[in-house]
Amino acid sequence: MATQEDIILATMGAAAGLAGLVLVFLGIVISTIQSYPGATGRRVKRKYVVLGWGTFALFALSLATVLFALLWLMNGGATLYGAAITLFVVVIVGMAGLGVAVMKVLVG
Repeated sequence: MATQEDIILATMGAAAGLAGLVLVFLGIVISTIQSYPGATGRRVKRKYVVLGWGTFALFALSLATVLFALLWLMNGGATLYGAAITLFVVVIVGMAGLGVAVMKVLVG
């Protein structure tokens, strides 16, 4: 059976990996927004801007998960452990939501 330390280390590594993946995707979204000519209306770029902010929020949640996991490793405590695990679940659900949002933006 896995110990709490094993679980938190796995959570920390996975959240850090997802943060890196999401950061690369955020760069792609930003490049897409910047590829439109300056005269392009806000309405055209809006869906990409919303997608970019959602991607940034997911990146921030991933980093928060890593932070809570690190704090738990340093201090212990049920609250930090629960926060790290809960945030990781939110990140996983957010990744699925981001996938759906990307498909809606690209396919319509």
